[in-house]
Amino acid sequence: MESALVQKAVRLYRMLLESKAPSVLARLLALSPSLESVLDQHDLDGELWAQGVLALKPHLLESGRFEDYGAWLDRALEVAQSDETQSWLMLQQGLLLCRQHEPEQAAALLETMAPTLRSPRLRVHHAYGLGMALIEAGHFERARVVMEEGRAVAQQHAFPRARCLFELSLGHLALSQGGYNDAISCFRNTLLLNHKQYRDKEIDKSARCGLITAMMGQRQYKATVRECLVLEKTLMSDGDVCARIVFASKRVQALLALGHWGEVLDEEERLQDLRAQCAECGPGWPRLSACKALACALGPRQQGEWLLQAHLENAQANHKANASLLALVKALIDDQPVVQEVIEHPVVRLELLEALVIRAGQHLLDLEDLNPLERTLCERFLGAGVSVHVRGDFEAVSFDGQTWVDLRRKRIGRRILQTLAGAAPKAVDAWSLFEAVWPDATVRSADDLNRLYAAIHRLKAAGLASLFDYSESGYRWVAVAVPDVSGGQT
Repeated sequence: MESALVQKAVRLYRMLLESKAPSVLARLLALSPSLESVLDQHDLDGELWAQGVLALKPHLLESGRFEDYGAWLDRALEVAQSDETQSWLMLQQGLLLCRQHEPEQAAALLETMAPTLRSPRLRVHHAYGLGMALIEAGHFERARVVMEEGRAVAQQHAFPRARCLFELSLGHLALSQGGYNDAISCFRNTLLLNHKQYRDKEIDKSARCGLITAMMGQRQYKATVRECLVLEKTLMSDGDVCARIVFASKRVQALLALGHWGEVLDEEERLQDLRAQCAECGPGWPRLSACKALACALGPRQQGEWLLQAHLENAQANHKANASLLALVKALIDDQPVVQEVIEHPVVRLELLEALVIRAGQHLLDLEDLNPLERTLCERFLGAGVSVHVRGDFEAVSFDGQTWVDLRRKRIGRRILQTLAGAAPKAVDAWSLFEAVWPDATVRSADDLNRLYAAIHRLKAAGLASLFDYSESGYRWVAVAVPDVSGGQT
């Protein structure tokens, strides 16, 4: 009778490896206390006993009994008879080391197993476990290779769930390294495979979470809004209010980037109805608070009174990027110096933040690449300024992208513009500008400055006076350069 119970548990565990079906897991967990008692009190065939230990995994790990599980695995390795069972036990030892935050040891153990692996399913599980250990240990390139090899085995032997998990993990790996395009591709593959073959809700949610983060990284804000809505519907049907708030707040952040001020405020107010159900939801509420404050301050309302409270909430929650942006906008509105270091934000690029800190006038930014929120910040606090299209390295410039001023034969004028644009937003005094334009000059005289002033006069006569200005500090580039990528002829 004891053998029959163990055999039943082993069958359920193997079914679980193939499908991860909740009903199978529930049956195995219900059987596990009896299984543990049988394994502890009865002498069984060594191979069956070791396989029974493998079936104990869900019960012991769900109970947090990691040390007990480790002891069971050690005992099982002493009596297991087949190479296959021993390999499964060693794999579980490696995975347990990962759970105990020892990824280097886990990776070292799992790497030694690779030459002995035989069955495709074991190879797939080993590749996944080793890949995750390598990621936690920071060996990203090796992890990518292992995961790709595992994905190939899963595809060859038609293991749909394993293939989904490999695509999902490769997506998160690419995401951690800033490879947003690769991450988006992996997450979309995961969703497609999961929908066609497996329909695992947890895989679907994890893939959509990663996809949303990657889309934000790629500044695909409209697509982010759409994906968040899809995920929110899933979370609503699951009753997961806290997760719903988190991703609703990401959607609102994308709306903020798009300059949809009214929608930001409407959504923030609507979501407040859920606050009583979930007061604690990670970054959700502070992010919503930040979006509301910025929409009020920068949108039509022009009301900045919520910035300080939102800054305090985000600082307390350790959301550094939000806290930094809120502090910067408040300082700009109050015309006060910025005392807090700026941090790149998901919806405001670092170059613009740095320009806003020094209030430099027109910084060397590509206006066409700014999102609506960034354009609002630029226009309100740096001035709208003139936008100039630049072909090559100042071979030609144009204010409308149609009519061009050819500078290819104006070597001195080109050098002046190159120097000023390269130094932006700082001013360049006359002598420094002269030395940059005429680096071989060895003697300074009033005539030298006259040469410089004459060259600047020629630039102004060519209609380029609005590209720079002059103050006591020197000459300063004040335009926004837009690189010309048309490849047209001047």
